[in-house]
Amino acid sequence: MTTVINQLHCINDRGATMPDLHYGELCQGIAGAGTHRCTLFEHLEKAVIQAGVRLHWGTEISKIQTKGNIDQLIDTEANGHGPFDLLLVCDGSRSTLRDQIGLPYSHRQFPWGALWFIGKRTEAFHSN
Repeated sequence: MTTVINQLHCINDRGATMPDLHYGELCQGIAGAGTHRCTLFEHLEKAVIQAGVRLHWGTEISKIQTKGNIDQLIDTEANGHGPFDLLLVCDGSRSTLRDQIGLPYSHRQFPWGALWFIGKRTEAFHSN
């Protein structure tokens, strides 16, 4: 199940807002999509298996190499993988791969690992 998210608004235990992001202020008509990462993985895994894509489990990618328009991934054992039609870089907020792509991004590191919880949405929260 995926939920459309129009705003992220979090308040810490001292009452300070962190963050307050309205997706519509970034670009008209956009929204976030919320889903559990396990659900996303299950959908992606099912789609790639049905498409006949070969999966490499337990392979850590250390480098994205671009040769013309062909992207190749290099793993920690110096093996090359690719080319690819689509690359999803999902190695977290301290990504080393994201830096190699050359796309602009904004990132602020916090001293803690992650802020998240699984909770029950009450009537006090909007559905999105």
